[in-house]
Amino acid sequence: MIQVHHRPGEDGGIPLPELVLKLGEKTGVRLVIDEDDGYSNIWASVEDPAAFWKDLVQVMRREWPHVVEDLRRRWMVVCEGEHGWDDYKTLERPPAAPGRLFRGSH
Repeated sequence: MIQVHHRPGEDGGIPLPELVLKLGEKTGVRLVIDEDDGYSNIWASVEDPAAFWKDLVQVMRREWPHVVEDLRRRWMVVCEGEHGWDDYKTLERPPAAPGRLFRGSH
């Protein structure tokens, strides 16, 4: 399972539902969006979350080359570890900025 935390209002000019729909179409993986405490979360159940994230980044670079790096600086990407979410792994996180940290990030 992979989860992408997205800060509201920081979509880089691409509406999040459109982005998720296109990423799902391009990868053939069902992506789900939910809202949690003001954050949007994108979920996908995949065998190899790190490889899947790399594939998503490549799709974003092809489809939206003008915003992909900006989006990556705004997102935190985590996946389940060997013990589920108890030991989750961070695949990518935005640079730390005062007052802009994600809750629970390792």
